[in-house]
Parts: sequence; C-alpha cells; structure tokens
Amino acid sequence: MSTKMYDRLRADHSELLREARDLGAKATTEGRDLTDEEREQVGSLTAQAAGVKTRMEQLSADEKLRKAMGDLGDSMPAPGMGGGPDEYVPAGRGSKWARQVAGKLITQAERHGIKALTSGSIDVPAIVEQVVELPVRPTRILDLIPRRRLTDNTYEYLRQTARTNNAAVVADFGTKPTSVYTVAAVEDRARVIAHLSEPIPERYFADHAELVNLIDREMREDALLALETEILTGDGTGEHFTGIVNVSGTLTQAWSSDILTTTRKARTALETAFQQPNAWVLNPADWERIDLLTDNENRYYFGGPAAIATRMLHGLPVVVTPAITAGVGLLADWSQARLRVREDMRLDADRSGTNFTKNQVVLRVEGRFGFDITRPSAFVEIDLTA
Repeated sequence: MSTKMYDRLRADHSELLREARDLGAKATTEGRDLTDEEREQVGSLTAQAAGVKTRMEQLSADEKLRKAMGDLGDSMPAPGMGGGPDEYVPAGRGSKWARQVAGKLITQAERHGIKALTSGSIDVPAIVEQVVELPVRPTRILDLIPRRRLTDNTYEYLRQTARTNNAAVVADFGTKPTSVYTVAAVEDRARVIAHLSEPIPERYFADHAELVNLIDREMREDALLALETEILTGDGTGEHFTGIVNVSGTLTQAWSSDILTTTRKARTALETAFQQPNAWVLNPADWERIDLLTDNENRYYFGGPAAIATRMLHGLPVVVTPAITAGVGLLADWSQARLRVREDMRLDADRSGTNFTKNQVVLRVEGRFGFDITRPSAFVEIDLTA
C-alpha cells in the first residue's frame, strides 16, 4: 500500500472532521443554533470525510489483495495501487492540490538543483478525481458529472434516442405490449484541453506561495473552466466536444412570463418526461436576477444577497458558472452524462532551448477527456430572456 497516500488521506479525514467540529463549537460558544449555511457546510464536510474514509478502506483492501497475489507468485499490483491517475484529491480542495504540486517541484529542485528542472512531466496529484456522488452543495459542473476512465483514445457508448412506455395490465393469454427503448451506438474520442504559462524566472520556484497562486488560481482553474465550457457549449467541430446545448434530443423550455415561472416549467417538462433532475446550471448574471427578485412590497423572495450562499432553486442546488452563456440555463439529471478521463490534468515544465539560455521555465497544464450524454431527454435548455 502507498503509505504516503494513506497518510495524506488520513490527514484529510482528520482535517474535514475538525472543520465540521469547529463550526459546531463556534455556534455553541455563541449560544445559538447552526445557521442554514453552517448546517450545509457541516453536511458537506462530513460527506467528504465519509468519502475519504471509504477510499482509506479501499486502499487497505487493495493491500490485502496485493499480498495475497504475492503469496501466489503474481507480482501484478492490486487495482488502484500507487500514484498517477487514481491518486485522490477531495473535491473542491484545489489549493491543497496546488500546494502538493508546488511541494513536488520544490523537492525536485532542492534534490537535484534548480538547473536539473529540465523538460518533462512532473508527477502531480490528479485534478479530476474519481468522485461520482453528487456533493451536498456542488460548486462547479464537474461536481455534477460521473467520471469514467478511458483505456484508449477512441471509444463507443450507447445513447438513448427514443423511449415509449407501453407497459399495461394484461389478461391471461393476452399479448404483452411492447415498449420502445431505442438506443444508438455513438463513436467518440478524447480531446486535449491545455494551455501554457508565460516564461517564469527560475528564482520564483524558491517562493512557494507565489507558485501556489499561479498554479491554483490561474492555470488549474482556467483549464477546468475550458473543460466545462466544452461540456456545455462545444459545437462538435474539429477538436471541440459536442456539448449539451448542441446534442440532438435534449428538451427546450421557452420564456414564460417571468424567470421563476420559466424555470419552474423547465422542471415540470423534465418530470413529465419521467426524468428526475438534480441540479441547475446558471450564469452569474441570471443567478443575480433570481437572487434579487422582490415582491410588490420590495421583499426579497429568497432572502436577498445575504442568503445567496444557499444557492437553491425550486428545491434543487444551483451551480453558478461563467461557462454557460447569460440568458441560457440548464436543468438536468446529470447522472445521464459521463466525463471520460484518458489523461488527468498534469503539469509539465520546460526550460530547454531559449528558456535555458534565459534561466526561465514555461509550465503547461494539459489533460485528455471525452464527454458523453447517454440520455438527451434528461436535459432541458432554458431560455431566460423575455
């Protein structure tokens, strides 16, 4: 078993529980109950802690399997052992990922000297983690979509194109009705999402905080935003994904009276089609419109800006992101989509050629992904403009 990984998981587990306990202790000290926001935070933290504990148990089980295989003379590692694509990073904890990346860079530089930091990949923790349960409060589109590993660049999956339920009571000796569940095979391939940094002076690698800021707030977030934008709006040409709004068979909801009526009708449209939506995706401008809605006496319907952290609409969580165009909303059962991961986001460093002569390093964040929609009728695109 990777002792380093297990220790990191154990540390993450303790930190998550500590944060949850601190919230409870704060409310107790102040002589009050938890606020709705604090209650949601505690629920999210404990859910993440449970996921980490499950991963720890899986590692322990894998170690037992590896030993058993070793006793049989088979040197094959157990599934999930070691680092690389299966390395765990809790959802929403990007700064920790960046600190780990920076630590690896600095360790390598200290061990071999900064001049040895030549072209090549740096072994970093996975950005796209294997988390498939919908978080208590999803904060980005990737939180909503289950992930699957790809073993090749090309792949095939089945997409449902028609569904007609003809199930009915049948008398003795009667002919049973036939329901229609039409599926079509879709062939696709993984696409590269990547970008480069500007040249960075080598001396910056001695400044841990600055490196964390660069990797986490700039390169990582921008690469993930590009991935989410492709998932939503890719037009299917060239290297682009075929995003949700361009997949044939999705539902549409036209503007109706006002934004609350329109969004409520979108939920009705999915439920009428026997789909169970679980989250909205809205542009920040559209969420602001909803959050600031007032009645005839200027009272906020949803508590106003002070309550924005709850981000719930018609009983379902809302992911707010600039990846979707203002004036367009999405509601879906996001379990009917898949993110295919061929290569996790990784960090490459290059100081060859001109970079070498100028004592500078260029960083690259890159990954390879595919995207599937297995049931287009589980998605409704909403027109939010009058």
